[in-house]
Amino acid sequence: MCRNEILTEAKFSEIIDHYIRYYDPVAEYLLEVEEDGIIPFFINMARQQFYVNRTYGYDDLGRAILIFTSTSLNKSSKVFESKFGIGFSEWMLICFSVFASSTKGVPPRIRIEYYLDSDKKIAENESIRNVFKLLSIEPRYVSQACIEKISKINNSLAMQFDVYIESIFYDKPMLKLDESRYLVVHKHFLLRQATEGIYDLMKSITSGGTFGNEFGKAFEGYVSTLLSTFLSKDHIYTENDLIRYSNSKVCDFLLEFDDSIVLVECKGTEFNSIIATENAMRKDNSTRAFSKAFKQLNSIENLYKSGVFSDLVSGDKTVVKIILTYKQLYFANSSWYRKNILDYQRIDVEDNCYPEIMSIMEFEKFLYYMKETKLSPIQILNYRLENKYDGDWSSILNNVKVDLPLLRDSFNEFTDRMISNSR
Repeated sequence: MCRNEILTEAKFSEIIDHYIRYYDPVAEYLLEVEEDGIIPFFINMARQQFYVNRTYGYDDLGRAILIFTSTSLNKSSKVFESKFGIGFSEWMLICFSVFASSTKGVPPRIRIEYYLDSDKKIAENESIRNVFKLLSIEPRYVSQACIEKISKINNSLAMQFDVYIESIFYDKPMLKLDESRYLVVHKHFLLRQATEGIYDLMKSITSGGTFGNEFGKAFEGYVSTLLSTFLSKDHIYTENDLIRYSNSKVCDFLLEFDDSIVLVECKGTEFNSIIATENAMRKDNSTRAFSKAFKQLNSIENLYKSGVFSDLVSGDKTVVKIILTYKQLYFANSSWYRKNILDYQRIDVEDNCYPEIMSIMEFEKFLYYMKETKLSPIQILNYRLENKYDGDWSSILNNVKVDLPLLRDSFNEFTDRMISNSR
């Protein structure tokens, strides 16, 4: 069934019949046995399907360029180049170039000589070979790679969650047919590698440390630039502004609106576990990061209400708290996730007012929608609560088509500069 095809009753019946006949012990348990299993089922389905179906555009590339060309990542870029033999900029350009080439053929086959023997080279031959090596896998090794991936979890869980484990092609979107020819298994996974591959590769060779700190600064820097395109600078207060008034841990940004104050904490985190069991989600690094962010946001909310920042903003406005993530965490704002995952960390939440968890993509849409409709953050949030939307912000803002000059210009300037420097 095509994504834009009308879902008729007959077609829906076919889909349900397929799932009834398909052996899926996880779905069977969550939908038939577990009393409140619909959301964890959707989380597993999202990790399986949404990753595959998501398309990437100039906005994703523009965002990646602004983040990964930041001077905040100088040490990390040197580590990346030393380990993989390629720089951040070259990685993004080559991945995008291979994607562009893959859109021309059916099936999408790529010859590496097209890049190695070109009159105008976008990178050194060795860099091109290194990227192709990282992006591809030989057919004879696919089975072993899958076995190695599932060996990281309990055998019985691996069997049950088989259909929900990310494909090996998520990280290796090309099959190496021989020394010359490559078959692109999933074109948009090439763009995913261009935009998110650096983050994933750096995480695979480091355990936080320098990269974690540098990426956090680069991510915050991008959010600062993004905010300045939508809001007046005298309504944006940074961490440096806030620490002048308090020795306590403060958040990354405080945003002032006529009817509300928005507290923003950036967390360059993602869901790390291979499978999404309730226990895995509770113990995941992302949950611990949220726990820390909750405490920071609660602390600064109390400081604001007690008048600590009265020289900056008035103390009688409604407070909205937002945690920004680099990647999407599906259903992180659902009642089930809050009750079963976040509350496991024993976080104090006054009046059931949890911070909103948004990916940076959702936050871009949120700001754009706010500007287009002239609604304040609290008005948009109240609309969600009044209509009892329990899903992700990407679903609520699904029809919002974002066109950010910041991201478009970033993409165009980068590609123009890299191509003009072609050898």
